[in-house]
Amino acid sequence: MDDVMAFTVRLDLEDLQVLSGADAPLWARLWIDFDGIEFPGTRWSDFIGAVAGSTLTAIRDLTGGADQACTYFFDGPYYIAYRVIPSSDWTLHVEANCDRTGEPVTLWTGHIPLRDLIESWLTAIDATLAHCRQHNLTGNGITILQKTRSGLETVTAGT
Repeated sequence: MDDVMAFTVRLDLEDLQVLSGADAPLWARLWIDFDGIEFPGTRWSDFIGAVAGSTLTAIRDLTGGADQACTYFFDGPYYIAYRVIPSSDWTLHVEANCDRTGEPVTLWTGHIPLRDLIESWLTAIDATLAHCRQHNLTGNGITILQKTRSGLETVTAGT
């Protein structure tokens, strides 16, 4: 497939915070770079564990035979829809959408290898966990990222 695009999870961890509360989520600047198109936007702030976990759920759904699945950004009406391209070697058709008005608007569309999606998230999670260790951060948000990383490793074995 010759129209495969790059997918990269971007992070700016300087402002990473462990928020208070029962689950102590990690709040960071993270966004997706689709060959230079930044989604939902450059330096977007969100719960990194929630977005990574939503991605893991989507990947598990797709590898389990679902027709389509989504990654959700939790600080706004943004989501990424994935569909496995039939007869491909785990290549995904991807749409980055905004649903601000109740009618989805596609902001980017293209094809990415599932392995690139997984590898980019593993790299981002590793960088986040290293940053947390370096700054002695603790909390359930870190445990969530560690479990998400383990889940992505497990799914990688099957693709």
